[in-house]
Amino acid sequence: MGIILIMAVQMILAAESNAQVSNAEHYGGQAIEYNIASRRLFL
Repeated sequence: MGIILIMAVQMILAAESNAQVSNAEHYGGQAIEYNIASRRLFL
């Protein structure tokens, strides 16, 4: 379950960063921090 949730979140973040290119760096930083936190929780 955890891995599926992480994959879904990554897809959502990627879609948002693609839709808002001007904020790509901001989303990228958040995605990295969230992915690290998610891996600690689920894996």
